[in-house]
Parts: sequence; C-alpha cells; structure tokens
Amino acid sequence: MENDAVANQKTVIKTNRMLPPKGFVVFTADAKILSTHYPKTNLAAVVVVPTMPTYYDEAGTVVLLDNRNRVMDRLDYSEDWHFAMLQDKEGVSLERLDVNAATHAPDNWHSAAATEGYATPGYANSQILEKTAKTATFSVEPRLITPNEDGHHDFAALRYRMDSPGHVATVQVFDAAGRPVRQIAANQSLAAEGFFTWDGTNQTGEKVRSGRYIVTFSVFNLSGNRQMFKEDVVVSW
Repeated sequence: MENDAVANQKTVIKTNRMLPPKGFVVFTADAKILSTHYPKTNLAAVVVVPTMPTYYDEAGTVVLLDNRNRVMDRLDYSEDWHFAMLQDKEGVSLERLDVNAATHAPDNWHSAAATEGYATPGYANSQILEKTAKTATFSVEPRLITPNEDGHHDFAALRYRMDSPGHVATVQVFDAAGRPVRQIAANQSLAAEGFFTWDGTNQTGEKVRSGRYIVTFSVFNLSGNRQMFKEDVVVSW
C-alpha cells in the first residue's frame, strides 16, 4: 500500500464460485508452473486467473478487497517470520497457524513443512493449530517437540487465557539448569487469549540440545496483580 491506497491491485475472480465448508481454493496465473514447483498441488482446487499481484520475498503487504473495494483483511509480512533454522527460504510458504487469531501477529505464522514441499496449494496448511477446550491459564502443546520440519510437532504452542484484556507478559525459555535460552516476549501486551510459539532455537537462532526445558510465563495487569506460570517442554532431534 502507498499512502493508504492499494497499489498493484488485481481482480482475481469476477464470477461467483461456491466454496464448500472447510473447502480450499488456490489462485494462480499458471497452473503448470505451480504444480511443477509443488507436486502435491490439489489441481481440483486451482483457479487460473489472468494475472496476480507481485509480492516481494523480504517483506510486503497483502490486502484482500471485496467487490466494492472494501478491505476485508490485511497482512504486513516479513521473511523474518520463517522457521529460524531454514537455510534457504526461497519458495517456502508462510502458513497461518490459527484462522481465529490475529492476522498480523508474527507468532501466527510459520514456514510450511518440508514433507509437503514447503507449500500446500489447494489443501489445508501443514502447520495449523486446532482449537482446544483447555481451560488452563497457561499451557504448552505439545510437551514434546521434534523441530525437524516434517510437519509433526515442529514447534510448541504456548497458549494463554486471561480473564480480561489489558495484561502484560514476559515469556522465557530456560534449560534444565536454569540458564536462559530464549526470550520470546518482553513486557508484551496480551489479548484475553492467544499463544506464542517456540521452535527449539536459542536467542541467536541456533538449535538447542535435546533435553528438558522450562517455559515461564510472567504476567501482570494495570492493577498490579502478578502471576508466574511454568511448564516443561522436551526437545528431541
């Protein structure tokens, strides 16, 4: 966007199309190139369009408009959101983890799994968080992670639920000896509920050793009430 005006605007579809519940669709200007780069493409979900907007790898803005040019959603993305251990980000999709969480939250995005060819055109994201019925104020899911990019337990979701908005939290990871490994959030304001993620890397983006780690969730509100929660997570390579 430039001066709040949408640049490089493209109309991807002009006709009505029925999308079934939990269905998926992928827009592309060239189905052959898409399926060549990503062999697992669901061709039945492909919609070929005359042209697509240009998106830069490093950073950019994606705006979704309705047929009256009203903004339906917006994402200001960065390649820094990719899995820290990726050697080459070229051709790797960023996937939204939770459709119910904020679009713009960096922790709501993760690199697509290597086992899926780093993208899932026309079918469900390889990295996705299902809504759960947990009522704990703070929890780690799963408790054992194997961050090897296979799309299975590649990261831990650090879920929280507050009784109201207006809380501030610091989230840190320590090793079993109590040494700091990673600071995930520092005095960050929280919504009533949400999550952070940890992918088994330290503060400099290097993978940690296999073993037990402790995640601390320190939270306070404007009334001065403070709480501290701790949960274990095991990393295995």
